[in-house]
Amino acid sequence: MRPENPSLDLKYFAGLSSAEKLKHLIKFAALAPSSHNTQPWLFKIVSDKIELYINPSRELSYSDPTRRQMYLSIGAAIENLIIAAEHFGFEVSSDPLNLNDSNLVSIFNFRTATPKDSSLVKYILTRQSNRFPFEPRIPDQNFLDKLKNLDPMVQVNFVIAESQKKQITEIVASAAEVALDDQSFRNELSAWVRPSLNRYDDGMPGYTLGMPFLLSLVFPKILKNSKMGKQQKKMDTVLLNKTPAFVILSSAEDNKESWVNTGRVFERIALMAEKENVKISPLGAPIEVGEFYKDIQKVLNLDTRPQMFLRLGYTNKTAKFAPRLNIEKVLK
Repeated sequence: MRPENPSLDLKYFAGLSSAEKLKHLIKFAALAPSSHNTQPWLFKIVSDKIELYINPSRELSYSDPTRRQMYLSIGAAIENLIIAAEHFGFEVSSDPLNLNDSNLVSIFNFRTATPKDSSLVKYILTRQSNRFPFEPRIPDQNFLDKLKNLDPMVQVNFVIAESQKKQITEIVASAAEVALDDQSFRNELSAWVRPSLNRYDDGMPGYTLGMPFLLSLVFPKILKNSKMGKQQKKMDTVLLNKTPAFVILSSAEDNKESWVNTGRVFERIALMAEKENVKISPLGAPIEVGEFYKDIQKVLNLDTRPQMFLRLGYTNKTAKFAPRLNIEKVLK
């Protein structure tokens, strides 16, 4: 189930206690996207600070052994937290990222300031990954240019030329084929694919995948017990062939800090896209499976390490929002 969206009203916010204000900001952070919708974060309010932790009980130990996807998700949550805090009149500073073996990521400090007229905060409430086919039209070049320099540590590459798109499509679809033929991958994935029922507060109900209701009831079992690589490759090829632009986010370093920064850039791109009615959908297989990322590097002549692959385009089709954990479940 998805809890009611948090209010954007400044007067309502002003009437909250100090602790309630921080809890309200966490509600925005917790709307960030995450791999398999695991929502792998925990927040702790300590006086006038928010401590952010990873939740190890929600990690994907097989498909995300380095925790790259988890830290990308944490980065997206951080971006939401900061955007919301600025909207409600806080300047945010943070301790250096604590990326050793501890589950604590960072501690965020809040100082009262003039609220910023953020044009992105309201799109935190409506952003969602879109797995439907896209229209053939390419997003406006001015919009694409705005996405290029959001962070000097994260390189944003667009693939629009048909010759490159064809090569990348084969790489991405082949990575999906390998993943869906892997029994351990399917075991883990099937644990997060849900029937299209309202009782779930995490994972991916069938409706988020564009799946008919009756199929959603049995699909987790089918997924677990059947090799689906060829079917997935065929479906992804069709989907990618109908995508006007691919986006690859990459970084010079391949470490936790780079993953967090990439997650922040990804979420800002997602919100900027939502503002322009442009839809995005990340695909993890070409980044996480084997060394397919090296094939992407070769096609694009990159000397940076690909960290995320996104589809980008237009469609009028949308699914119901993915479920969300109640705020009490993400508080320590």
